[in-house]
Amino acid sequence: MKITWTEFRDRYEREVLASLADRTGLKVGTIFNSVEDVLSPRLLSCLTTERLSHFQTVLRERGKAEDTIKGSLAHLKAALRWAGGMGLLHSIPKVIMPRRAKGSKVMKGRAIVTEEFERILSQVRTVCCRPLLRERTRMVMRIVRARSQDDPVWLDKLDRKIQTTIQSWQFLLRGLWWSGLRIDESLNLTWDEPNTIRIDTSGRYVMLRISAGSEKGHRDRLYPVTPEFADMILAVPESDRKGHFFQPLGVRGQTVKYFTAVKTVSAIGKRANVVVDSDGGKIKYASAHDLRRAFGFRWSERVMPPLLKELMRHECINTTLTYYVGINADATASKLYEAVGRTPESNHSGDTSGDTWANAASRNEKGSTQL
Repeated sequence: MKITWTEFRDRYEREVLASLADRTGLKVGTIFNSVEDVLSPRLLSCLTTERLSHFQTVLRERGKAEDTIKGSLAHLKAALRWAGGMGLLHSIPKVIMPRRAKGSKVMKGRAIVTEEFERILSQVRTVCCRPLLRERTRMVMRIVRARSQDDPVWLDKLDRKIQTTIQSWQFLLRGLWWSGLRIDESLNLTWDEPNTIRIDTSGRYVMLRISAGSEKGHRDRLYPVTPEFADMILAVPESDRKGHFFQPLGVRGQTVKYFTAVKTVSAIGKRANVVVDSDGGKIKYASAHDLRRAFGFRWSERVMPPLLKELMRHECINTTLTYYVGINADATASKLYEAVGRTPESNHSGDTSGDTWANAASRNEKGSTQL
């Protein structure tokens, strides 16, 4: 059976993607668009092992990150296996998954620190309220020129709108900082709506009930929250515990959607000048996911890897070990020196250029007897 690529795509979108999360469908649709752009397949069988290898080569030449390429091939592999299982392909091509490229980094960013987070919070007003602030300036000038008695009322109303907008974004940022939620998960967090991530305060501890379609793991689960995030949740008056927990506002007073929220948080990170990566001359500023990274790093120093895995909701503990355990070598080295009551040699006063290995060993031996 020679099925065309278009026929396969239409059927896969109807029978498979329709049952998955909306973001997954959008992601796979983007990958299929890339396949059409690079390979222009007329038939599904045109996706051979050789052509798929060429596909990842072209993506790499276009500057796509290795994780992006790997994710694209993983989705294609799943789609082709489905096609084989449905009898649409006589032979399923082998998809050769790329290894991490030489010199590439495990993480696209880094965990930000508290001082940087405070800087991010301080820039919410400038980034999220720019049109409203311009409108306020024009209103003040009009009041000064016309000496109107009515405009101050409108000015007070505008000031309240600006303050409400600022509070809504700072509330979201603090929630990401304390919860470790992905930004799409945070926007899907509600008190009472079905098919979302729901807050459960009925037990001894605050929990999140996560439905399969609401998060990356695609399975129902009960998720405990950290004490700090529980405090945020319980601070909300009971009369307000309905609808979405996070409602970041746009300049017209509407709750913004996912893509707007992602771009806005990144714009705030850039405005705060919080640089999380500058490899190859390309500067990457703090984004929403870097707040999740910060959450993971903080808790990696408090709990063991299996518990951290559950806290981060990783499918595999290897992900936890790769991204959050032992990756901060500087912090680990600092703890080693603290354990023996010492500081690095480079921070010692005096000239130690003539120091010998034997003298250093002697100091270490003395230090160890004092423990």
